[in-house]
Amino acid sequence: MASAMKKYAALLAVPTVVGAGVFGGGTAAYAGPSSPPATAAAWSCPAGAICFWDDFGGVGQRCYWYQADDDWLAGNLVCPWSDEKPVKSVFNNGRSPAYTGVAFYSSAGFVDRKGCTRQGQKGNLRGDYKVRSHRWIQSSCGS
Repeated sequence: MASAMKKYAALLAVPTVVGAGVFGGGTAAYAGPSSPPATAAAWSCPAGAICFWDDFGGVGQRCYWYQADDDWLAGNLVCPWSDEKPVKSVFNNGRSPAYTGVAFYSSAGFVDRKGCTRQGQKGNLRGDYKVRSHRWIQSSCGS
């Protein structure tokens, strides 16, 4: 069962948030279905992580990572909703002084860059494209 859970990136369905356990070497957390507790606050994103949501304002289903991911739909970590829904909001809650931002791409393998969010920034995206990969960068988000 733990190996099946390892296949999912951090997923948070609001309002059915459950306690998250850490899987996959501490790179992501998974919140599975259970009894519904209180609704998570908007823009809730663990320190040091990059968070993406399927709704505006940092609410809805959330996937988050502490590291780069070259394919959200394959490999050890999967963001299940990202194949069907566009990303609508993002929060770069990264803390490492080694990186200035997170670039995100519509294709696997860091292809077709769609945007970049600087460390400590959050906001809504156009909401009309899917994201398939992301990576932490050391250069400017504007380049």
